[in-house]
Amino acid sequence: PRFVLTIMQKGIFRIALSRPGHEWKRNTHLDNMIGFYMFRSSRPDGRITIDKKALLSETAFVPMVEVSDELELTTTPHPTYVIMPCTYAPAKNGDFRLIVTSESEFQLKEI
Repeated sequence: PRFVLTIMQKGIFRIALSRPGHEWKRNTHLDNMIGFYMFRSSRPDGRITIDKKALLSETAFVPMVEVSDELELTTTPHPTYVIMPCTYAPAKNGDFRLIVTSESEFQLKEI
């Protein structure tokens, strides 16, 4: 899945990705470690070309219930960012929660 984060003003944004604790206890294999990538997008719909130039931030993949990052984001040159949650190994599916908090106004939607 991917999520478009559109910010209305610059600010500090905390992004947290977590999975239910019972899911982690059942799935302790390292391939199930969670993390996320944050990309800049020049398009309001959040479409991106996944490459190192667009990559703004990435978390470490850790064997924990939650990973988070705190970023200072601006509206220039574009106010649109894409958050891509994932597991260490490809094609691993499961429940997760993505939470974004900030004192600045923003919109978050799944694409």
